[in-house]
Amino acid sequence: RPGSRQPLAVVGAMLAPVVMGGVLVGTVKVALDGVEAHVYDLQGDIRFAGAERVVRLISDEPPTTKTVVFDLVDVHALDETAARMILETVRRLAADGHEVWFAGLDDAPLTHGRLDDEGFDLGRGVHVRMGSDLDDVAEQIMRA
Repeated sequence: RPGSRQPLAVVGAMLAPVVMGGVLVGTVKVALDGVEAHVYDLQGDIRFAGAERVVRLISDEPPTTKTVVFDLVDVHALDETAARMILETVRRLAADGHEVWFAGLDDAPLTHGRLDDEGFDLGRGVHVRMGSDLDDVAEQIMRA
């Protein structure tokens, strides 16, 4: 987009992406239009073993920013068990005071009946904001 500004800027070094149980996981601290966010970049097909490794990564090295983004743009498949594990991790992050976003989540069966004005309703008062990609997340943060 000629003339558009770049809302996404890396403020920390990206850890080398690691293949974990068939899931490529990268993590980086970025500034989304000036708001620091910890981004978990997930790629590939996520099943139980891959989700378990993602959950372990987050529990072993918790995010240091208030805003946390799961970049799911390059996730090809997310089975039900893996989705439940990741969603429970998101609930825990929210309970710890983090604002959690999903970028690129378009799995209709996962979100069916759970979208409302506040985003993706995980239950127990937890809502995850959603964007089509990281740039969309950054634009929504800017508008808030």
